[in-house]
Amino acid sequence: MKNINLLSNQTKTSVSRRIDSVSLPSRCRVMPIILLCLAFSLHAWGADPVTIASWSGDSRTAEQAYAPTSSQTDNSGARLMSECGLTTAGAGACDGSYYGTWTNGKCIYITGLALSSYTDISLDISLRRRYTPCSATFYVSTNGSTYSSSALDTKSVTNSCVNYSVSSIGSSVQAIKIVIDGASGNLWLGDVTLTGT
Repeated sequence: MKNINLLSNQTKTSVSRRIDSVSLPSRCRVMPIILLCLAFSLHAWGADPVTIASWSGDSRTAEQAYAPTSSQTDNSGARLMSECGLTTAGAGACDGSYYGTWTNGKCIYITGLALSSYTDISLDISLRRRYTPCSATFYVSTNGSTYSSSALDTKSVTNSCVNYSVSSIGSSVQAIKIVIDGASGNLWLGDVTLTGT
């Protein structure tokens, strides 16, 4: 009986040594696969969106470029500029926005963007048009000065403060132009936020 136990113990020790001798290299081979699977899972699920650059509703002088209220370091050079002045504070449902008399065909610009390290980029902008509806048409530029001839999106702006969302902004975009078309009249501009992952 003693011999059987001794033989059994020797077999266990021999098998254990073989497993130990195989397990370290196996772990070295398996670990990169586990890490790769983890990275793929995180990419597939997507990361939480971050604010790339944002501007809170504020009084804005015509043709003056404004730095973001908050931004990622790589987009601290982004600027928001309005071709018409927006200097009167909104009230009620439009609290947090500013308005002014808008001339047909004038633009709002977002320039100095550095989006190459982001995906799933979208723009949220709060607008209101008093009385006569107008359109806000969004164009993008990949060199910061020449804008695409085809619109990325067009929104109908009405007599209530609405947060409009525009997606599918490419990572090569350096500037966005928003053309406000329609009869001249008051236009409200509130928060402007660019997000991505």
